Amino acid sequence: MMGITKRHKLSILAFLLCAGLAIALAARSLPAGTGPDGSGQETPPQEQVPEEPPVTIEMIREAVFADIPADDPAYDAAAFVQYYGLLTADADGVFGRYEPLRRGELEAALRVMCGEEPGAASAADADPNAFVTRKDLADALYRTAAAYGWANTKGWGEDHPADHPLSKGQCFVLCNGLFRSFERHNDQPLTAVSRLQAAQALTGLCAYSRAVPSASLAGEIFAALPEFEVTSAVLGNSAAVMDAVDAAAQKYGADGVQVAVVENGKVTFSYAYGWATVNTDRMTIDHKLRVASISKVAVGLTAMLLREQGVIDLDESIGTYWGMDVKNPNHPDTPVTIRSLLTHTSSIVNAGDDEPRTYQSVYNRLQNGYFSRAVPGDIGYWSYNNYAFAVLGMTLELASGRLLDDILGENLYSAMGIDAVFASGDIRDTDRLVTLYRSNGAVARSVEMQKNLHNDPTPGAKGAFFAGGLTASATDVAKLIALLAGDGRYEGVQLLSEESVALMEQYNERAVPGGSYQGLPMRYFPDLYGTSGVYFHTGSAYGVYNCASYDPETGNGVVVLTVGAYGDKDDHGIYKVCAEINEFIYGVINQ
Repeated sequence: MMGITKRHKLSILAFLLCAGLAIALAARSLPAGTGPDGSGQETPPQEQVPEEPPVTIEMIREAVFADIPADDPAYDAAAFVQYYGLLTADADGVFGRYEPLRRGELEAALRVMCGEEPGAASAADADPNAFVTRKDLADALYRTAAAYGWANTKGWGEDHPADHPLSKGQCFVLCNGLFRSFERHNDQPLTAVSRLQAAQALTGLCAYSRAVPSASLAGEIFAALPEFEVTSAVLGNSAAVMDAVDAAAQKYGADGVQVAVVENGKVTFSYAYGWATVNTDRMTIDHKLRVASISKVAVGLTAMLLREQGVIDLDESIGTYWGMDVKNPNHPDTPVTIRSLLTHTSSIVNAGDDEPRTYQSVYNRLQNGYFSRAVPGDIGYWSYNNYAFAVLGMTLELASGRLLDDILGENLYSAMGIDAVFASGDIRDTDRLVTLYRSNGAVARSVEMQKNLHNDPTPGAKGAFFAGGLTASATDVAKLIALLAGDGRYEGVQLLSEESVALMEQYNERAVPGGSYQGLPMRYFPDLYGTSGVYFHTGSAYGVYNCASYDPETGNGVVVLTVGAYGDKDDHGIYKVCAEINEFIYGVINQ
């Protein structure tokens, strides 16, 4: 690849610099005839520098990437930004096509364009490791274009309504097609941007600027990028799907239902039925309710994130993280591990719901040998264990010194536009909480009661919410299901490694009661809903009956959250209100 010259940097300054940096650069410019020291002495005549030949596509294509083949539709965009030193591959040639773009990387790219050191300190961004969201990037591209006087051609400038659901930047990129090659390019503003997506958008912006010598080349590259399209069988049959949800809700007496659908690893459809609070507040897809034991999937995701970060070992004794010797006295040579907690084979006695989940109480029980005669880790002794998941959540917090909410928030939720927490009172908008009704109409938990439920700010101090307290919408849960169904990739961004997903999908070949096979922590049921098999997790508490599932072969999945319904189960141990909705939607997808 050719070296990056000052001429190259300045040639694309116009399309990358934000207004503030452009003004700062202009302020540093010297008037004509002024010497470099500002003395007023005329600058001595300089030797004529020959014009450099125009940049060609052949010059751009000298780049070689380990993770982007030359015939990939996005290769030229990656090669273009690498040629100009904006986003570059590492020493091994890995561009990081699916890696999330960080704010510090964007800041560094801007500084390179200013001729400054990319690592120079800046007060502009206090969190360089934070994800750049689609809205962040859109707004930055708009400000850049506006600074050079060519951003108002579509009429979203000063006339942009204050109550418009999209920012000026979002309107700008959508109207000009700058995100057209993104997955789900027309929505999900809080979703993180991958490095390759950023490369495509920056190339597209360069094509719009006539001031850039390489604009025509950028235009050629950008025009060749295919527009991403989402295909959805459910959207094409949405009326039938909504009718089926309504019918199941009425058949099983549900007061409210939320449904979200994943197709080919994408959340394509969300629907709400009934009431969030009966006769007062209609259920919407944005309401938040207790997902019950589906919470365990979020705990499992946290374990995988910490394993990737080298914080925990799935097969290490949990005593390592509690600072004591944790052993089942009946099997002292077999460690009680995080893996055994995830698979309900830890042999820890499943204490009742009234048993405190405080640090001291759990510490005492572990220290004093509250274990069954089961062999830790042996699937033959499988026993569903809510208490063990309280221990697991606390173990992960003690190992990391961080709250699970914070770990999930920084690594997944902030990149996926998810608003979910383990304690309902900590949700961002508590007015969106759903009243929890039992099937007889009695209120199990009012909104006001849920607003008063808060997590302890000290990591490991409290495990009350980890087995079933997660509060979220069906769409939030569907995004997590899409992450798993997409092998750790969500909307083109790799947030969890494929290895971690494979670990979560590992299941013992011996079936557990009910005929399913235990994974970490979802279970697998073969030949279900017209598929070769699905991973699933159910949840029930305080009148909610829920199910989340996905087919790993197709990347399709369904999330059903209900409140106030009857809790009858089918032959697979799945609540019938959920099972009938699952059956219908998988049938639509797979037809």
